Order: sequence, then C-alpha cells, then structure tokens
Amino acid sequence: MRDPLRFATFELRTTDVDGARTFYSDVLGAGLPPISPLHERARALGAPAHWLGHVAVPDLEKVIAQFVQHGGQQLGPLTTTADGAPLAVMRDPFGSVIGIRAFTEERSSMAWHQLHTVDQEKALDFYNAVFGWRGVDALANGEDRFLVFAWDSVHPPVGTIANTARIAGVHPHWLFYFDVDDLDAAIARATERGAEVIRGPFRGPRGSRIAVLHDPQRAELGLREKSS
Repeated sequence: MRDPLRFATFELRTTDVDGARTFYSDVLGAGLPPISPLHERARALGAPAHWLGHVAVPDLEKVIAQFVQHGGQQLGPLTTTADGAPLAVMRDPFGSVIGIRAFTEERSSMAWHQLHTVDQEKALDFYNAVFGWRGVDALANGEDRFLVFAWDSVHPPVGTIANTARIAGVHPHWLFYFDVDDLDAAIARATERGAEVIRGPFRGPRGSRIAVLHDPQRAELGLREKSS
C-alpha cells in the first residue's frame, strides 16, 4: 500500500533562533524539529514567526502544478529543507501557508493538525484534490463546527478544519499541536519562559484537553495532553 501524502516534517521560522531553541527544549524536551530564521522578505511583508508544516511528495513539480491549478500560489522560488531537499512554500486559495518538499522517509509527527480557514468545505475539497486527504466526520464544539480529516480512507483521523478564520483577529493558518504528558505543567513552563496562553485549557472537539499559546516570539503552537 502506498504511503499517503502527509505532513512529514516541520520547521519553526522565527525571529530569535537561539531563544526559540531554549524555550522549546525547556517546554517540550529533546527531539525538536528544525528551527530557522524567519526570512527577511517574509518579515518585510509582515509575516509573524510561525510553524511551517512540510508535506512530502514523490514528484515535487507535479504537486506544485496541481496546487496552483486548483487555486493556490507559490510564494517565491524553491528553497531547501534542513536535510537539503527542495522545498516550495505555498499559499492555499484561502490564505493558509504550507510547505511542499521532496519525498523523505523521515516522519516527524504532531499530535493534531488544525486548519483555520474561511470556507471549510471548499478547503477540504482543495486538500483532497491536491493531496488526497479525506473528510471522515463533522463535529460541533459549542458554536464551532469542525470537519475531521485523515490522510486517506485507511488511516485514522489526524486533524480538523474549521471556519475560525472568519473570527476577528484569527488569520487563515495551520496550527500544530504537540503532545505533552501534563498540560498544566507544560503551560506553567511555557508562561514562565515568556509564552502567552491564547485559548484554554479546554476540551477540544474530540475530547482531548488542549491549549493554544503564543511562544515568546509570537509563533502559535498547540499543546495536547496525552492522557486526556
């Protein structure tokens, strides 16, 4: 069975590389994804520090063309990943930024992947057309409605898509959740080191106990308690 297209690697693009390494090591421990400087061009355009997920594909040029054909946009020329593979930074038709990289056997993992967008049905159709990701459920959490998706029809759910970018102050983006053993302890470590809690702790749409924070450089990250 062919491995589905998925987020395979992640990268923090930030305004303070050394500070970010210290913060994430203290809060999350060892084994962090690469941390690199936020490009000057991105900073000039107002881009904040952010986590960028890289989808690994076997034919980079073909998938870039499909992404653009379905309404997305390539942002600048190809760059390279930390392991030297070519990487394209793309914006989907609804404003969220994502990386597409040459295929790798490496498989970094996140606890959960959440897309904040303005049209969840069309966004799911887009990612299905480009990567084959499948909607598997729809959940309500208060007034919010979430579409749950999986990498394909075989693997378990890996994330949600919501119309939360329609809310004032929320921009279209991918938010990635890290697993932690003790959410309250992780939040305490993070805030002691300059992070700010944006939302939570609360129960997410699938029952997990979660929180969303800004790190000291204002990159957004999610935390999910493993035992919840």
